[in-house]
Amino acid sequence: ASAVGAAIDAAAEARRERAYYDALGAAKAHASDMEDLARTAVAMVAELEAEVASLRRACRQRQEAVDMLAARVRA
Repeated sequence: ASAVGAAIDAAAEARRERAYYDALGAAKAHASDMEDLARTAVAMVAELEAEVASLRRACRQRQEAVDMLAARVRA
């Protein structure tokens, strides 16, 4: 009877251990996916920041041209 109890306990422990390692593997895979997603997001943000900087330069140049034309009209 004691051997049967020990076998049942060992089987339950094996199931718990398998469930733990399955969950750990899933968590590692999820973490890897999130890392990839974060890297992609950072790259996209960098692209958007560069585009914003370019658009701001263009707007500033256009405003300077508008200001210069307005000054000519007033003169």
